Amino acid sequence: MSLASGKLRLGLIQTETWLLSFLQSFIAKFYATSGRTLQTRKDFLNDVDYQNAGWINYLIKPMLTDLVDTYMDAGTDYLSDQYTRSKIKFGAFLLVLGLLMLFVLWPYLEKLKQQIFRTKALLNMIPMAMLQKNKMLKESFLSKEILEALK
Repeated sequence: MSLASGKLRLGLIQTETWLLSFLQSFIAKFYATSGRTLQTRKDFLNDVDYQNAGWINYLIKPMLTDLVDTYMDAGTDYLSDQYTRSKIKFGAFLLVLGLLMLFVLWPYLEKLKQQIFRTKALLNMIPMAMLQKNKMLKESFLSKEILEALK
């Protein structure tokens, strides 16, 4: 607990923040030193504060690993739940679509089919003499649309 003035007591986030800021200032101090020799590097690496930072990193590594594992498990569970919800929503959509087709579209198409057959029957009941006398009826029947409808 005496390591780095009790930084581990502050919590994981504050310890990690302190550790990163300490290492940043330590590296800046190293590069600010002029004449960096091999001995200078050894002196910086053997510094007590640097050693303490290494121990703190060693002590918090299991917590960080556990945190990452928990995050990954929670992420997998979340995606699995979202996938299941999406399948349920899609199934409900298909069910509603099927019910609409069965109870709305099918009766509408049957009614439309009956109206088409009635129209064809009425058009077939027009006598030929009437068609020859009425110019507008004659032109209408000569158009391809009505001939196609009578087929």
